[in-house]
Amino acid sequence: MSSSLTTFQDAFSAALMGDNDALPASALPGFAVYRNGVMGAGIDALADNYPSVERLVGGEWFRAAAAAYVGAHPPRDPCLWAYGEHFADWLRTLPSAAGLPYLYDVARLDLAWMRAYTAADAPALAQQDLLGRPLGHLVLAPRPDTQWHWASHAPALSIWQANRLAQPLPDPLPWQGEGALLQRVDGVVRWQRLSQGGCAFLDACAHRIALPEAALQAQAVEPSLDLSQLLADLLTAGCFLPLQASAAPQRSSHNDKVSQ
Repeated sequence: MSSSLTTFQDAFSAALMGDNDALPASALPGFAVYRNGVMGAGIDALADNYPSVERLVGGEWFRAAAAAYVGAHPPRDPCLWAYGEHFADWLRTLPSAAGLPYLYDVARLDLAWMRAYTAADAPALAQQDLLGRPLGHLVLAPRPDTQWHWASHAPALSIWQANRLAQPLPDPLPWQGEGALLQRVDGVVRWQRLSQGGCAFLDACAHRIALPEAALQAQAVEPSLDLSQLLADLLTAGCFLPLQASAAPQRSSHNDKVSQ
């Protein structure tokens, strides 16, 4: 590829995302219309992928924030159904979002919904598949559509659900941490509450940590957790992939911080 073509492509990309000095106005007739179309498509995709966030903050604030995100992180794929993977983390950096400390967690739940909805189909581990198996080195891998999130400082699930379903918030709303488990069932994303220990257990499983140590990590954050009931509930919900004989566990201190 010639250096002149590379230079033009770099300038084109910069101009596309708002650098008016990157290309002369006469270089590409109608370019502004195209650029505005790309920006608009990115903003619309974020609105589609983060509807709870948009409803929570309002359309005007959301579109301004989304435009800034698109400018900083332009779409790399013409298919925008999964655009905005880092939008939640990016919102955390906005000074104007400082008054909404739960906004990150609401965005993470929108992201979890999107991931669950677009995940590849996969078979599930059945509870009877564990009968007679030694559990000491067993590794349970979450299915692709199994998503979860723990919000430690706010009732994010209640806030997210109310905005997702356009419903009023519970009154009174206890201000405490909440967790959620999301899965796609028959093409529909469903969710339920999941305790801090349950989220920590799935975090450990996602990091390929063997069952006994995953249990220790879960009990470290929730000492009263009934591990047998949690495992039974997760298996009944079909949260894990079938066992793989070649799966090798990784070790990690239960004091390590892991996140989904």
